[in-house]
Parts: sequence; C-alpha cells; structure tokens
Amino acid sequence: MTGKIKIAGLYIILVLIAITSKSQNKILPKEDMQIHLSEKCLFPGETLWLSVYVSNQKDLPGKQISNLAFVEFIDKSNTSLVRKKLILKEGVGHCSVSVPDTLSTGICAIMVYTNWMKNFGESSYSKSKVLVFNPNSDFTEDAVDTTYMISGSDQSNTFELGLSKSEYRTREKVVLNLDNENLEFNSAHLSVSVRQKEPEQILNLTKQDFPVNPGNVQDIIYLPDYKGVLFSGRLVSKSGSASVADKEIIMSFPGEFVDLKYAQTNEKGDFNFLLEPKVGEMDLVLQLPTDDYLVRLNDPFENGMNDARETEIPSFGKKTALYLKDRYIKSQLRNRFNQKNVIEAIVENEEEGADFFGEPYQTVKLRDYNQLDSLAEYFYELIPTVHFSNRKGRQQLYLTNPETNFKLGDNPMVFVDGVFYPGLNELASLDHNLVSEISVVPKVYYYRDKTLDGIVSVKTRENNFNQVQQLSNMVRLIYPVSNKMQSFKPIQNPEADRIPDLRTLLHWQDNISLDSINSKEITFYTSDSEGEFIISICGMTDKGEFINFEKTFVVSD
Repeated sequence: MTGKIKIAGLYIILVLIAITSKSQNKILPKEDMQIHLSEKCLFPGETLWLSVYVSNQKDLPGKQISNLAFVEFIDKSNTSLVRKKLILKEGVGHCSVSVPDTLSTGICAIMVYTNWMKNFGESSYSKSKVLVFNPNSDFTEDAVDTTYMISGSDQSNTFELGLSKSEYRTREKVVLNLDNENLEFNSAHLSVSVRQKEPEQILNLTKQDFPVNPGNVQDIIYLPDYKGVLFSGRLVSKSGSASVADKEIIMSFPGEFVDLKYAQTNEKGDFNFLLEPKVGEMDLVLQLPTDDYLVRLNDPFENGMNDARETEIPSFGKKTALYLKDRYIKSQLRNRFNQKNVIEAIVENEEEGADFFGEPYQTVKLRDYNQLDSLAEYFYELIPTVHFSNRKGRQQLYLTNPETNFKLGDNPMVFVDGVFYPGLNELASLDHNLVSEISVVPKVYYYRDKTLDGIVSVKTRENNFNQVQQLSNMVRLIYPVSNKMQSFKPIQNPEADRIPDLRTLLHWQDNISLDSINSKEITFYTSDSEGEFIISICGMTDKGEFINFEKTFVVSD
C-alpha cells in the first residue's frame, strides 16, 4: 500500500493493520450490522423503508469505522435492481427503496454492507428477504395452507412499550410510550414500524437463512470509509489498459471556497481520496499528470450476491393467496386515490465556510474599479505582488514578497472558481468581464507536504467554473457521494376523511433518539384495514448493542 493517504487517528491504525493482516487476522476490528425493514411483503411500485445499524462494540467500543453503507435490492435472479449509498452517523443510517414496477412474484433480498466488511467476505453482510407479489405474474396456489413454525425474534436489550390497550377501532389514534425507566443504556437510536401481520406462510418464506459468520481475512483490499467517503479509482494510459504508478492526481471543487486534495497512485495505478460525508452529489475536478491518461473509477457495489441460491416460484396456500390479493386491491386503490406515503426529505449538509489558505493578503473586487482591457491589466494595475506577463509567446506568473519585493519561487498555485488551474495561457484569454474578484496570498505557504510559492484565486460572477475553459488533462465529475433521502408521510387525523383509508403499513419512523431522562411518545392512526398488526422496534444503544422488540395489537370495526 504505497499511496500517500494522510488520515489521522483510527484510519492510520487500520491501514497499518491492513499491511500486516495476512498473519494477524485476529487483531482486525470487525463490524456487526442489523437492518430494520418496514415490511416483509410488497408489491411492484411500493416503497420499502429501512434503517441500518452498524456496531463496532466488540473490537472498538465507542468508535465508528465506516461513514457509508451500501444497499442493494436483489431480485430472485440475483440481479441488483436498486443500489443506494447512505451516510452513517454514529453508526446509523436510513433510506428507502422503490420496488421496480416490472418485478414478477418471487423472494427478493436486501443486502447491506460497508467497504470495510468486504474484506471479511459476503457472509459478514446483513441480508434480509422480502416477498414481492405481482398477481399478473406466474405463481401457484395450493388448495390448503401449510402450517409453519415461526421462531420468535431476538429479544435482547428489550424495554417496556406502553400501549394503552390491545384492541383498537378503525381510524383510531394510537399512542406508544417508550418507557425510559430501568434502561441498561444511556441512550439509543431507534426505528419503529407498524404493519399488518402477514400470514405465517409469508413470514416463513421471508425468514432469514443466510450465513452470518464472517470468514478470515486473507488480505486487505478495501479501505474503510473512515473520516469521510472513499473516492477510489485507477489511473491508466490512454493508449491502452496499462496502469500508471507513482503519479500525482490533484482534486479540487468548483464553487465559492477553495479546497485541495492530493493522491499518489500505487504500483497498480490505484488512488484514493476522502470526500466529506454528505448527502447528495459533489461537483469535483481531477487534475491528471498529462492528457495521456484516463481515470477508471471503482464500482463500490457488489452487484448481486456471490453465494446466491436459486429460488423457486413461491406456492401459496389459499388463505395466503386471498390475503395477498386483498392487499393488492388495497394497494391499487391507494394509488387511485393518490394516497402516497413518500415525501422528499430536507437535508441540511454542513457547508465549509472558508478557503483552505485562510484570509488572503489582498482581495480586489473588480466592480469597485474602472473597467480595464484584460485580466493581465487588472493584475498589473491593482495587484503589484502578482506578475502576470507574456514572454516570447509564453504566459508566466509569479508572486513577490510585498515587503522585500523578492520573487517567492516558481511554484505558485492558481485557482479559478475553486479549481486548481495551471493553464496560464487559458487564464490570460479568460474574458475579464466574467471575473468578479481576485484574491492573493503573496507568501510561501506550506500545505501538507507541498510548498506553494504564493496563491492566486480568481472568481467569476457565476462562481461555478462553467464559463471557464477546461484543460485537456482535467476530468470533471458530478459524483454521487450518497443518495438523497425520502421521508415517510404519516396520515394526520383521518377520522373525518370520506375517502377509504386502506393502509397496511400504518407507521414508519426512523431517527428516534431515546435516553434515560426524556421519555418518547409516538403517535399514529389505524386505517380501515382490520386484523392483527405488529409494532416492530429496532435500534442500537450507545454501547453498540442491538435492540429488537415486537408487540401486536388488533384493529376491528
């Protein structure tokens, strides 16, 4: 591992462990994971909600290795139909998956893992089954139902769930009180689902039977998304597939503030950057050594299971088939009445608010001065520490110390709209009418292992690098750091609504915080659907211990 990855703390420890991992498997920290699904049975076009809990309690108590988890929705033919990346905060993440409209009836899988877990094999991943039922596809119906034995859920670290009664009317308000007395932990993150109980045959079909014993590590290939999100790839020659070793790649970001990252390719041409763990996309520019090279980004997803098993078309007993057809009719009616339970979540990412070099020595706002003929003239007339001139057909730029007027050196760094921009000829031809301001740092600046002979930052009025000529050795990407989230839309006071309320998923709520001081109250309304309903609570304590709890109640007219 020869790449220059300068990450403090636990990341360095993990990298050092990785180098000597072949003979020291036992000292490698491992991640445990559980996922909470809103339902066990869905129809094409419906939304599945899930929460992910990642614990390092056994090996690194109180520490978080991964900032990112990968979610795959895999159909019965082992095709990964939906792939998502979600940010983990304190080991907790949430997302939703829309079941594709074209799916036929079958048992599908939700597979969740982190980059670090890949080193321990697929058996370390969290996998759960869901039944997708499409009445228009092939399935068989038995004359009688088969009786199945259903194992109870893991009741470790349970707590009291306050429910005023065991039977409710349709469209009645239900209040859940999470009892915070006699807790064996200080705080916990929880998610709650309330769904109609499926027939035992469906519960049996979706019962987990995947291997869950992580294997030994033979070699560390995947670095963890620690202190950020890994952006990985390989530098190759444009003329062929040969990898390029020991070359430097520079990453910068179009926008209001200037930031800079470096990576060095290893003997295979591989490189790694760490991006800020944020929800959504990131606009970035890679500066390659020359335009003779290409970048191939790594696909972080597994794209299906390695140990996938062939699944037969489910055979349903009469009772189960009637239940599924009834639920499907209700689903179609909800769509007809536009009773959607999905809304876009509002995500507030923490934005960086300063350039990496701090306060500049001088900032010139061009609107404050008379209009000149070129960008070079603005430097000459208004910024005496910057010398930007054309000599023998070649553009040159250097800075001088404002106190001594001595030249700083031959390695200044120029940025345009936050992007590292060494193209001086292209900078000279930039339309000065597009420029809003110029900032200068006329001193030797030490950044990581680099010595910069001054810094010049040019900003256009749009400040997005769209009106600037991209250099031939630049690669600009809109990179999805993680998927945008959606929120569950609860029904508010349906008692007076004349439209039928045919929900079978009554409630989903994630990101619930519970502590030993403040109690937590959860409210929802029953629908017009009668029968037995399951309250399912999953979560993780501040000690890294998982919580699983279920309770049932009945709804009748």
